[in-house]
Amino acid sequence: MNPVIEKNLFRSDDLVIDFFSNGTCVDKIVAFTFTPHENNGDFWLNGTGYAGDFLLQNNFDVVAFKSAKNLWYQNLTHETLALIERFIDTHPAGHTKRVGYGSSMGAYAAIQFSRALKLNTVLAISPQLEIDKRYDRRWAQEARQVNFRHRIDKHAVWGSCRYFIAYDPETDDALHVKKFRSLVHQRQLEEIRVRFSGHPTTTYFAETGIIKDIALSVLRSGSLGAIDVLSRRRHSAHYLLGLSGNLTMRRKYRSALIAIDKAISLGANTAEFHLQRCQVLHGLGRHEEALRAQDDARRSIGDDVHLQVILSHHLAKYLDFTSAMELAKPALQRFPSDSRLMLHVALLHIMHGGLTHWARGAVYALRSFLLYLKLRTLK
Repeated sequence: MNPVIEKNLFRSDDLVIDFFSNGTCVDKIVAFTFTPHENNGDFWLNGTGYAGDFLLQNNFDVVAFKSAKNLWYQNLTHETLALIERFIDTHPAGHTKRVGYGSSMGAYAAIQFSRALKLNTVLAISPQLEIDKRYDRRWAQEARQVNFRHRIDKHAVWGSCRYFIAYDPETDDALHVKKFRSLVHQRQLEEIRVRFSGHPTTTYFAETGIIKDIALSVLRSGSLGAIDVLSRRRHSAHYLLGLSGNLTMRRKYRSALIAIDKAISLGANTAEFHLQRCQVLHGLGRHEEALRAQDDARRSIGDDVHLQVILSHHLAKYLDFTSAMELAKPALQRFPSDSRLMLHVALLHIMHGGLTHWARGAVYALRSFLLYLKLRTLK
């Protein structure tokens, strides 16, 4: 590949937009890519952005939108979008097609700005259209820090664009797709449903080795072609995790154990997988093994607040209130305005017993109630 030509189009403390081209020919496709949700601050600001290297290697030009904060691109102004649009409009390559690509937060942006950037095709994997609505509370804490100036509505989408949306219909992602379905004509939308792929479905595509095939087929030809997205599903640890969870809810514990053991054998050695195994083993009545799986989950949990809270609830369920509190309190320090988490800590104190714990529990419970009322008033 020829040396990459780079031009910075916009830069601020938390958002960088760069143009990249290997300059090999004219009449090329230009891909607008958007980085996903990231816990590592400035991780994305350098380099070619989301899938940039891959797209450049396959002769796309790339406009990389790179965000250092999880602001759902609300820090992107209309003036900046117009500047980017003018740059591409007057570029000597004479781009024959414009495409958008992103996952989760990045998928939201690819859809949100499809009209402003005149995109012909969008590949959006597990897009989160509205993170501040009651139908999906997964991002509620972060949503309170975001000032929404952009909304995906009929003014944001474009009649000349085809939208390919990949998602897991067993998750709350399906609610976002349902919302989007009402905004576009049926002929504009192709849904790629992958049950038990989790959020984002990008991980499933990567684990099964088809992510590049899907991206190239959709972004080049505007079609999924003959790609079978399910044929290699048992090579995906996250698919097996989702399958095991579904089987557990249906009390099919033996099959659930087979699925989660297979997932862990594929190298999925994280707290999420060990916790699922713990729940299955408890369902089978194999409590000593379940405790060992629980210990494996605690050792591998790291600083993932979401998993810390899940494990805390799990420990409380099996009456280990001290360990549950050890996990919940740091999470509350990180998200002090989360009323549900505060109530969980209150209940842990109360269930722990003793006058001191009862008093602390009452204080946390009162604070949780007052915070809940405050948030309802703000809405």
